[in-house]
Amino acid sequence: MLTGKSSSGAAERGFEAPMPPEPSKKPKNPKKPTNQWFSLPAQLLRALLAIIFIAFGTLWWWTGTDGSLAHAIRLAQTCCGAPLQPLTVQGASGALRSGGHINELVWLQDGLRVQASDVSVKWQPWSLLQGTLKLDSLAATSVDIDDQRPASVAAKGPPDALGFPVVVGLDTFSVNLLRLTGTSMPNAFEVSNLSGRYRFDGTHHQLELTRADIASGSYRGSAALSSTSPLTLDASLSGG
Repeated sequence: MLTGKSSSGAAERGFEAPMPPEPSKKPKNPKKPTNQWFSLPAQLLRALLAIIFIAFGTLWWWTGTDGSLAHAIRLAQTCCGAPLQPLTVQGASGALRSGGHINELVWLQDGLRVQASDVSVKWQPWSLLQGTLKLDSLAATSVDIDDQRPASVAAKGPPDALGFPVVVGLDTFSVNLLRLTGTSMPNAFEVSNLSGRYRFDGTHHQLELTRADIASGSYRGSAALSSTSPLTLDASLSGG
């Protein structure tokens, strides 16, 4: 009786079987990055490209601001030194990207002096990236050329070569008054209302004169000058 009662109590309490252990999970192999763009060299490249883009954008913005032309001229005079010493610039204003105004330009060397007053220029500086200097317009109120060189220096004649490292295109130029003076000229030679176009194609200078008033006459003409020795000139002039 006691044994049966004890067995019955054990059955009523029940018996819980132990749970089987969970199968161990194998560690997963770490995935290797498939996009090499996020590697260290690529990140450095991205940073470099971003810096270049920001610098180019800043430069583009600065060249369009008023005063950038004057600052660029001062910087060129400081950096280039001797090559720009014969040239002095006063009263520059405007934007380097599009053009501006210069109160006075003076070029002086070996007794030859060229002075341009009230100069305005419009150009496309980025054309230099294609090997071309593109100027939309160049105007001056007056240009004075005074040749005080000794006769021995002036008698040397033109240089053997007269060219530029890039193609040059000037759509229109105008000078209200051009004045020539010198030791060999007892009287000044004056040309008023001078206008035309100019182009240098790498081998020839080409000038088209649309108007030039001399004394009481008005003239038109054209000229072509080779840039290498021997210098050859082909010119024509009409009017009166």
